[in-house]
Amino acid sequence: MNNKRKILFARTANTVLMFSMCMVLLLSLHILLPAKVLAKKPKSRPNVLLVTIDTLRADHLGCYGYGRDTTPAIDRLAAGGTLFKRAISNISWTTPSHYCFLTGTYVSRHGSRDNLRRMKTTHGKTPTMISEVFHSHGYDTAAFVSGYPMLRRSGLAAGFKTYDDTMEDKLFSKTWKVERRAPLTAKAFKKWWDARNGSGGPWFAWIHLYDPHGPYTPYPEYKNMFVDDGLEPMDFLLDSPRNKPKPPDWTKLPGKRQDRQYYISQYDAEIRMADDAVKKVVECIDKSGQKDSTLIVVSADHGEFLGEHGIWYAHNDTYSQTLFIPLVFSGPGVPSGTEVEEFAESIDVAPTLLALAGLPIPDSMMGRNLFKPGGAPGDNKHDMVLSETPWESRYTVLNSTLQWKKDQKGTTLHDYTSDPYAREGLEKPSQAKRLKAFADKRILQAKGPWHAPSGKKQSVGSGSKTTGTPQEPVPVLSEKDREALKALGYIE
Repeated sequence: MNNKRKILFARTANTVLMFSMCMVLLLSLHILLPAKVLAKKPKSRPNVLLVTIDTLRADHLGCYGYGRDTTPAIDRLAAGGTLFKRAISNISWTTPSHYCFLTGTYVSRHGSRDNLRRMKTTHGKTPTMISEVFHSHGYDTAAFVSGYPMLRRSGLAAGFKTYDDTMEDKLFSKTWKVERRAPLTAKAFKKWWDARNGSGGPWFAWIHLYDPHGPYTPYPEYKNMFVDDGLEPMDFLLDSPRNKPKPPDWTKLPGKRQDRQYYISQYDAEIRMADDAVKKVVECIDKSGQKDSTLIVVSADHGEFLGEHGIWYAHNDTYSQTLFIPLVFSGPGVPSGTEVEEFAESIDVAPTLLALAGLPIPDSMMGRNLFKPGGAPGDNKHDMVLSETPWESRYTVLNSTLQWKKDQKGTTLHDYTSDPYAREGLEKPSQAKRLKAFADKRILQAKGPWHAPSGKKQSVGSGSKTTGTPQEPVPVLSEKDREALKALGYIE
């Protein structure tokens, strides 16, 4: 009996010893092997919601310090996520700016320099869009766009299984539809959402809201929300009797009120309309129990001039009022209640979303991942950022305080923090030279070829001659196109 106990004890001890050795070996492998080797077990991918709101200035959101309650829904996302305080649009034109978001590349690489213009081929390839990457990895992809420049023939539909570009609203006496208001776009998303409810697999949805693009015509229930509420301070320069607003015909509102403060109240009312649409979309996701597994990003294609630089209710120049945009991330892998002071750009959104989703970042992308592994904000700090225009010879660069600008009149330098109206030019040759050199370098990189790192196969994002929709011939603007774009203030 004692011998049997001894044998049993020895066998048990050997089993425990072997188990301990295996555990030590596994722990050693966890320490020594790269993460990619260990990540064999399939991990569920997060859903992704990208919301871009047209013509939205960062300084008109509550989470950026604005006094009016324009964005309660976005403010809640910011409080539970990460807000980038100095996010920059890489071009202040609608179609090209969205290509920056979706390709993670500068205009000089994707080649779409105006509205309704597709990407151009560079060295035999076109950049890969984030929608194509998600689609190739089994995501259900859907887009709901709200403005004429975003029609399917712009090429932005590449990679989307569903691309809803139904325009609902007419402008003034025009007979064709050129936009869809935010509540209707939210309703279109809900229809798609209800139809796929319960479907397995992750999804990527992009929602583009055209409000608050001019003309500022909010629904009646929003119209008087901010009128004469005293929260928008009078500007001694812009609101003086000698500087009466002269709104362009395409955005002029009916009625006696033609003062700048009234127009701003209507702009803010449209922002609230867009925010309420964001709220409805997020509620759809939340009610289905998917909010905690969904990455949500809210941003804008560009800002808006509200009298600054003598420009009223438009965004056709590259000053800080049109370049600074909101950028909010929330969801799995994103730090909560965080504000980041460093620059971020439109082109950073695509690589960041792919990194957070655990998907390969295309070789064609020029943006950076804004977060480090583990979720902390990245420490690859931008000290300068580039924004381009429809004209190759005109562009601008900003650093923490200065803006160097090249346009048809020549080059200028001013301090956009202390002189936001650019009334006083600065003579700082060394600073101007450094900013110009940065622009020249980045544009040269953008125009050059891209390829996978030496010794590696090209990833899904390397771009190819068979990218698809964006490779089709560039459409010629019809008379209807020109009239529609003119009605929206894009062309004279």
